[in-house]
Amino acid sequence: MMPLRLPHSPDADLPQVEAAPFGAEDMNFLNHLRMVALSCRVKPRSNIFEACALIATDPQSTRDAHVEALMRSLSEAMNRRPTLLRTGSTEVSFDEAWLIRLAKSLAHGDSDSAAFLLASRVVPAHRRNIRFLVGRISDCFALV
Repeated sequence: MMPLRLPHSPDADLPQVEAAPFGAEDMNFLNHLRMVALSCRVKPRSNIFEACALIATDPQSTRDAHVEALMRSLSEAMNRRPTLLRTGSTEVSFDEAWLIRLAKSLAHGDSDSAAFLLASRVVPAHRRNIRFLVGRISDCFALV
């Protein structure tokens, strides 16, 4: 016979969230973002429109240029600073999981999921630019 009430534990009120299974290439993508974000900490934040305009004029711009533009302007697009953990950390913050899911949906051509993810976190004026940057970055990784 089962008791009707279970003993109360202090963690019972906290929502239980399972970690999403991210593969090795997803973590490579995330760790690359984390490394570039560390180097961007000492640089001033940049306007996302200017960053995308500069990248768009140079067809030979590298993956790191796109990542740097994303990391330097992401807080403006989200209206708050995103939470990024240390490079090599096996834990993933909610913001990092959101970035991985957005990159994967763009890599797979799932425009409905990408639109939903962008609408859930990004200011409407910046959605197009964030989509462009994350899409170009995800093209450099084999996100499955």
